[in-house]
Amino acid sequence: SQRAYVYQYVPLTLIGSPMDYQMEYSYEEIAFVVEVYGGIPAYTYEWIVVRDGVEEIVRTYVTDDTEDYLFYTFTDYDFDFCSTIEVYCIITDENGDYVVSDVAQVFPKD
Repeated sequence: SQRAYVYQYVPLTLIGSPMDYQMEYSYEEIAFVVEVYGGIPAYTYEWIVVRDGVEEIVRTYVTDDTEDYLFYTFTDYDFDFCSTIEVYCIITDENGDYVVSDVAQVFPKD
């Protein structure tokens, strides 16, 4: 007997976004995570840090993994030159479909 396999395409879906972070120290490496489901691997993760609305791509990574991390160091010095720092990620699959994570805000040490 023959077996037939049906591939069920699932659209690229965001299931985890980076979270807001309150700095406790003057110098901290912060881990942000994003996770997707579905789509067609490989996935391109493009991490963006936004300082007062000015975007900077700080990491681009291509992998078959459905989650990715950004480890990024912030200091008190960062807040000397801007009042808001945000982090988010754009994830694009092999099809060219993409999702955008929620925006995480980094708050300076009190």
